[in-house]
Amino acid sequence: MYSAINLILILIIILKKMDLFKTIIELNNKIELEKIATEKYNYDSDDDDEEIKFVLEVREKFVNKYNKRNNRQFKIDKFKDKK
Repeated sequence: MYSAINLILILIIILKKMDLFKTIIELNNKIELEKIATEKYNYDSDDDDEEIKFVLEVREKFVNKYNKRNNRQFKIDKFKDKK
């Protein structure tokens, strides 16, 4: 039989792996949202600084709007434009 210390150590390892998995999912979600924001809100190289700044702000707002805990369970396709 396992001693109490071994069970506690196993529990700690499992919890740390779950935290790592959660962190990886959160990071992946943010990366995917940034990709979608870049595709959806792009700017040309000849745009002036104000327009570029505006587009970058809109991208950031988009990522912040959809980077929620309950959105991670759905497919990312729901954010794409319907064509």
